[in-house]
Amino acid sequence: MINIMYLVLTAMLALNVSAEILNAFRILKRSIDGSTMSTSQKLVGTMSAFETQVKKENRGADNLAAAKQAQLVSIEFQKYIDGLDTTLLAAVGVDAATGDLKVPADQDTPTRLFVDKGGQELGKQLAGKIEEYRNKFASFFKKPEDKLAILGSMPLKIDTTGASTKQGRPWEDYTFHQMPAQAVRTLLAKFKNDGIATESEVINKLYSDVTAVNFIYDNFKAAVVPNSTYLLQGEILEA
Repeated sequence: MINIMYLVLTAMLALNVSAEILNAFRILKRSIDGSTMSTSQKLVGTMSAFETQVKKENRGADNLAAAKQAQLVSIEFQKYIDGLDTTLLAAVGVDAATGDLKVPADQDTPTRLFVDKGGQELGKQLAGKIEEYRNKFASFFKKPEDKLAILGSMPLKIDTTGASTKQGRPWEDYTFHQMPAQAVRTLLAKFKNDGIATESEVINKLYSDVTAVNFIYDNFKAAVVPNSTYLLQGEILEA
């Protein structure tokens, strides 16, 4: 739903960078931040249950250790995204009265920071970081099929299937070029949410592997099973 809303608002920007659309981005960012906080709080409960399960069953310590490492990876990624947001805020300026962007419609600063070759090229760096952290999250699974499965399902990713990419435009170009600062802040919040959602998916998979029960059959007995528990006169019993 978050992705759909962001795409809809981005499409509307192509028609008009209005105060209403910028405010919609601001509201969407607030909703994303709330979702990120909610997921983070749920993970506290999940990790507590995970530790209890490992102590109770006396197994799954490796999975628990991997889950804790996944938490650290997630924290690293969130700090990285926060750093990009801080850089953007500092470059655009902050309204002292509201604590928000001084010029939410500023399109030049995000372009200079995230796209321009002579600038910091933060967009290109971000694409590389997302791929780096995807691989870090996948590394917590030993089986190749589990790695492929988590890479295919994790929310943290960049979309390179769009028409602009197929036409040869780099992802960072069509994602950040002439995008208003408020829209970029919202996109960064979405990536932060994707990161913690991926952390949740990884931890839940590691946890489910511990709680799963495997039955091993090593003792068999032959049994004769009749075709019926009662017979009428003249019927034949089969088994």
